[in-house]
Parts: sequence; C-alpha cells; structure tokens
Amino acid sequence: MSRILFGLSLLAGLIPFVAADGLFIGCSQSYPYQDASNSFPSGSFSSATDCAAQCGGYTYSYLFYYGQCVCSNTGPSATSLTDGDEDTCAQRSSISVNIVSTTFDSTTCYSDQDFAAADFPGLYPITDPKQCLNSCANDRLAVLQSEDSAGWYCGCASSTDSTPVSCTDTSLFVFNHPAGATASGLARRNAREAVAQAKRDRIFNVCPGGMTACLVPGLEKNEAWECIDTQNDMESCGGCLHGTFNNATTAVGVSCAKPGVKLGAATCAAGKCLISECKDGFKLVDSQCVVRA
Repeated sequence: MSRILFGLSLLAGLIPFVAADGLFIGCSQSYPYQDASNSFPSGSFSSATDCAAQCGGYTYSYLFYYGQCVCSNTGPSATSLTDGDEDTCAQRSSISVNIVSTTFDSTTCYSDQDFAAADFPGLYPITDPKQCLNSCANDRLAVLQSEDSAGWYCGCASSTDSTPVSCTDTSLFVFNHPAGATASGLARRNAREAVAQAKRDRIFNVCPGGMTACLVPGLEKNEAWECIDTQNDMESCGGCLHGTFNNATTAVGVSCAKPGVKLGAATCAAGKCLISECKDGFKLVDSQCVVRA
C-alpha cells in the first residue's frame, strides 16, 4: 500500500499557534540548516515578529532579508553574529534571529567596555541564548554576549544606567523583564511550549515509516494531508505532487501516468518512473514516451 488517507483531517485543529513574543537576539550570517526538525512557513514575511508568530512550538525564528522565515530548535552559533539592530538586519543582508516565546520583552545593546549594572557578578559560559533567559528568570535583566572562539556567555542583573549603543557582534545584549514577570510565569509559559512541541512532534510522526505527509489537492490552504509512499506511488513518484505538509523545501514528485504511456506499462521504483511500453504513435526514449517523428 502506497497511500493512507486520513479523511481530509484538517491540521488547523492540531497545529498550535501560540502567541509569540519574538525577542530579538541579534543579526546572524547563517542559520542551523543542518537541523532536520526545521520548519519553513509559507509566504514572505516583512517583520521578525510576524515570522516568530508562525513558529509556535519552536525555540528560535530566523528571518532572511528577502522574507523567508525559518523555525528551529537550534540557536545561532556565537561565531555567526554580525553587526545590526532589529530593524537593520535586512539592510545588511543578514538574518534577524528571535527567541519565539519568553517573558522578557525588549532588547537593548551596550558596549562591553563601559557596562555597569547593579547585582551583576559577571558573565559565565552557557550553551545557547535561551538558556541565558531561563537562568535569569528571577531577575529583571539577562545579559548575553558572544565570543567568537569561546561561544555564548550570560549574566543576570537588576538594573543598569549605562548608555545604549548600536548592536554589534561584540555588544552586550541586555534583555528586560517587565515588572510582574516571575519564574512562575515563565514556568507556565514553558509548560505551554512543551505541549505545543509535543503536538508538533505528533504531527510530524503521524505517517508510518517510509511514508510522507502530502497535501491533498484543492485543500492545501487547510493543510489536509494523506500519507504516501513517494518511493513507489505512481501518482506522487519521488515526492509529493501538491506539496509536503509544513516543509516547502522538499522535492516535488511527478505522476508516472504521462501522455503516451501505455496503460499498465509504468511503475514507480526508488522514487523514479520506469516506463516499459508506449502507445501507438509514441516511442520509448530514455524512459520517456515521445511522439514519433
């Protein structure tokens, strides 16, 4: 069996569209393309906030200067950070990186040469920016800095009177916690994110092994899908004919029932159409039926 139809199950009821804060954490020269769980929302986006709003269940959003949005659970590399504020990443042809959901509400950059803050013991190494925000859940400020050779560093503080500067790759990125934001609020938010992630994982794993969730023609906007074995299916050979659910970058398949192919003379194997015989008036050339001259 190469197909499993799910009765036009509408994913709109399953996909979590949670409110996203879209907290800016820097301009980047690259994104974690190697993360297989990345999602690519369809359409072109003009703001990092709009991009982040499409990434419920993910940790980071990446907005390219030409409007492509990428959702990922992998943070940016510390070595990829480049100069630019939230509104100037696109002007510099770089990628605006946001943390999708957090209780911190704004970003301000400061020079690492003259930064002073109350209750600030200094910076310590961390694995990624989101860990810094989690570590400072009980503090008013979270301080983040990238070091090309050493990775990310974080510190917590209660206040600062330092003068803001334009963001660069060496700046201290300081994230503000609004009054009333508490660790319990963060815990509730994290719980919602965990539920969203579980739902998203369930959607991605809904098809049995070796099958792909392909959009149903005519219902692409509602994101109805069916599971298809694209390695052996005659109508979607090599990929989904009408697009793959939640992934705009996968290969588009083809129908092996092409004009000129004799009935029953075409199969799909290993994602490729194999044609053995053509109708009268056609001849077989490189596994294609072409009109005889």
